[in-house]
Amino acid sequence: MEKRLLILLLVITYFFNSEGKSPRVIIIGAGVSGVAAAARLIENGFDNITILEAENRIGGRIHSVEIGGYVVDLGGEWVVREEGNAVFDLADPLGLLEKCSGYNAWNTTARLFGSSGDEIPRDVASELVQYFNKVMEEINSKDESDYVKAENLGEYFDPRLDKYFKDHPEISPDLHEPLKYLLNLLDNVHDAGKSWYNVSVNSLLKLIAIDGDHAINWKERAYSTLLGLLMKKYPDPALELLVKKKTKFNTKVTEIKYDENSVKVMTAGGEEYEADHVIVTVSLGVLQNHMDTLFNPQLPEKKVNVIKNLTYGHNAKIILYYKDP
Repeated sequence: MEKRLLILLLVITYFFNSEGKSPRVIIIGAGVSGVAAAARLIENGFDNITILEAENRIGGRIHSVEIGGYVVDLGGEWVVREEGNAVFDLADPLGLLEKCSGYNAWNTTARLFGSSGDEIPRDVASELVQYFNKVMEEINSKDESDYVKAENLGEYFDPRLDKYFKDHPEISPDLHEPLKYLLNLLDNVHDAGKSWYNVSVNSLLKLIAIDGDHAINWKERAYSTLLGLLMKKYPDPALELLVKKKTKFNTKVTEIKYDENSVKVMTAGGEEYEADHVIVTVSLGVLQNHMDTLFNPQLPEKKVNVIKNLTYGHNAKIILYYKDP
């Protein structure tokens, strides 16, 4: 599921204002955080809500489409682990999820090829990946108080891999850097970093793992099912909350002016909205690119520093459709 940064510019302190009217609430972004916020407010009697979404759909990084009669996810796909996972708690009691017990991205049937098309001996590749997993377990088993000199995971692995290659002269020196890059990519699958040179080892030591299956799927459905759950459209469409009807699509917000009394929201189309409260649910990337011009006045320094120093990687997804599998 996609991760959103939720900023409450003004805390909603009263259900109704002095005139007995529901406060005017604007939600910026109709991704999963925006949809969840709108649904919760509607459930609790707030009906004066407007959602401004720059795209022509809801969902944000949840983007399910149909290809060749099958529903596939262009964005978020897996429900990762179970304990303390809000998505799992919503979907599993309704029988919508399926655990992939025994799932292993690297197994004995995998074959590894270099860019030239030549196959790397399977025993070489599998033993190296086993060593990679062993080192990762070594990191995960360390105590939080353990001091690690390496600033990032790449620096931690480099000397260990150099020693591994020295102890395994059967591995051609021409393969050393390509194999390091392979392990870099394997780590990025889990840590979602641009490179393992951007992943903090000390942060990994502090990481609290959630128990449960790492790869839980939606059976014949897709991740957009979560949006239906949040809006109460599933399992009974008659109970659907009117989140979509309160959403204005293709509406890009360019500026948020706020003070102690109210908030004004301006859009690229020249529209202006006034509200008592605004909830901003745009992605980290949008915040990093536009926070200097989006907020007037600027956000507090503490929030600005957090936004600037957070980072995120990229996942590439290739979906192949075979008419005859």
